[in-house]
Amino acid sequence: MRTILASSIFVGTVAAALFACGGTDPVNPPNDGGPPSDSPISKPDGSKDAAGDVNVGPTVDIKGSDMLSISAVSGPGGFPRNGSDKGKGVDGAGVRVENLDGTGWIDGTTDANGKISIGVTLTKGPFNVTVAKVGFGIASVMGVTSAADLTKLIWVPQPLVTKELNIQGAISGLKDATNNKIQIDSAWFATVFSGAGPKNYTTKHVYVANDTVPVNLAGIEIDPSNNAVQGEWMPDVARLNGPMTADMTFDNKAQLPKKSLITINVASSGQLTGPMIKYVGDLTTAKVAWTNTTVAKQVGLSAAYVGIAVLGKPVGTAAPLNVQWFDALLKPDYASAFFTDQAGNGLSVNVKDFTDKGMITVPAITKLDVGANAAQFSDVKITADGTGADLLVGSVTTTTDTVWLMYFPGVKVSNARLPGLPATVQFGDVNGAANFYVDVAAIKTPTKPTDWSEGVGGVISDWSYSYSAQVTP
Repeated sequence: MRTILASSIFVGTVAAALFACGGTDPVNPPNDGGPPSDSPISKPDGSKDAAGDVNVGPTVDIKGSDMLSISAVSGPGGFPRNGSDKGKGVDGAGVRVENLDGTGWIDGTTDANGKISIGVTLTKGPFNVTVAKVGFGIASVMGVTSAADLTKLIWVPQPLVTKELNIQGAISGLKDATNNKIQIDSAWFATVFSGAGPKNYTTKHVYVANDTVPVNLAGIEIDPSNNAVQGEWMPDVARLNGPMTADMTFDNKAQLPKKSLITINVASSGQLTGPMIKYVGDLTTAKVAWTNTTVAKQVGLSAAYVGIAVLGKPVGTAAPLNVQWFDALLKPDYASAFFTDQAGNGLSVNVKDFTDKGMITVPAITKLDVGANAAQFSDVKITADGTGADLLVGSVTTTTDTVWLMYFPGVKVSNARLPGLPATVQFGDVNGAANFYVDVAAIKTPTKPTDWSEGVGGVISDWSYSYSAQVTP
């Protein structure tokens, strides 16, 4: 199971509105969904159709006076870095609005602010709205029935330019420098789990171009009984585009660790039940938060380990989660429990209430399916019933990158095909792997989502189910 990424929206005026009216740009005349032409349709895989004929079209005229205002944004990683991040408009992106069977479409291009308005006849919908750009990725809003379905920003995936580099440092100030171990973590950092009596550490940090996330080191000293006995926090170490040295001195400033036993009840029916679970996360992640009377900082979207949490496999439907953490100085914002079945389909639960003997019940999801026998793009059909969730999100991922995000205005969908792409982009332009995965996830967010990325990138979800299928182009 891969983690899909994931976003807030407003409707703005669009300089490129001429595309919506069937107007003519003498340099870039639009394909406005008029009569059939000799131009081949840009199928997601750039292939011919099943009969071997080149796809031509459109055959259905969908243009009209019902305006759809589209705003495409992106940023490092393709998702917001915090709650106020509205991204940067993706200029010059190809946009396609098409009906669900792909027989009618309108193509256009976003303006300098990543905006465009396209006029359709809503009674000929629903429509899939797709934004794509070479060097970025693809994002689609699926099953649009009105302008209200496009009032959120469409976050387009953006590959990260990263470099893995060495970081090392000396360790001092341990309560027991002979027998105890340490755990050190940060965002964009390979977690350190040492042996007994560490004097130093060596690991990797990740430098991300155009990103300014510092190295905020969180450290924990752990005794032979696996109890956290001391914590340390060293924030705001400037991240270098090269090897780094960052020594860590434990001085017992953190309060004594807290302990909780939380039980997670996994549904007894539906897509993924307790008895189906084969694997569980042996450690949970927690985002570091530095808090005192004057400062409130977060590491960023990447998680950092700030505590010890052991998750037991469900007995029936009940899974125990034992959590240790340091209050105040290294109090986690959440802990994530991961359950996976034999096929790689998963359930993720983010625990935000650390009350002792707390209980969390995750409802059943009745259906998540992306075509388990899918062999190529034309076979993929997304069917989902995410009743009880707030978001339904699909994604196409390689082993390393999310290249296509699909957002559904509702939480139910039946046999949704992958949309066609704007004529300016082929799937091969954004997919660098021979095989890839298609996922669909149902996500419950803490509040009613105002942004497509909530629960997927910048906002922590309460729980999510995901279902995956491998596809060969």
